[in-house]
Amino acid sequence: MATDWEGTAVAYDKSFARLTAGTVQPMLSALLERRPRPRILLDVGTGTGNVAAAAAELGIETQGVDADRSMIALGSVPDFPYPDEHFHAVTANFVINHVTEPVASIRELRRVVAPGGPVGVTIWPAPVNAMNRLWNDVIEMSGATIGHTYRAQIAEARERMSDAFLSLTAGMTGPDGELHLPSTAILGVAN
Repeated sequence: MATDWEGTAVAYDKSFARLTAGTVQPMLSALLERRPRPRILLDVGTGTGNVAAAAAELGIETQGVDADRSMIALGSVPDFPYPDEHFHAVTANFVINHVTEPVASIRELRRVVAPGGPVGVTIWPAPVNAMNRLWNDVIEMSGATIGHTYRAQIAEARERMSDAFLSLTAGMTGPDGELHLPSTAILGVAN
């Protein structure tokens, strides 16, 4: 898995984790429609644990793996250290978009699930969504450059990006004071 997320758990939990949480219940519902009901789940790219926690609340024994140690503190694909057919179900919530070998990673998800066990995957669709357009505009307006880790490394660049973000989102917050941007995700579950 790409290591661009290393050390970002706190920021991720305050931002993208909230966005990706919107697919947790639909994914788990789709898994639970399968028979037999999964008893042991592997949550790949668990991040801060939204899918794993929700599955555990449903009585499913869950193990989460993530390439970033800071995410686990609040796995990696391909090449899991698990035997073939070890889990009853596998989830990968917004992981496949971030791995360097998506086809090999999907094969690995399939390898560790028992025959007939479901694999649930969510991805961001290819068209640029409202959130991506906003960040592209922030980067352009601020004059920031994107490094190989996709994070601004210099305080001055972060400040310019913050100013651009505030300027671009002025008047866009809802009654709750939060910025709401429409987003689309694709959910696939296969046995």
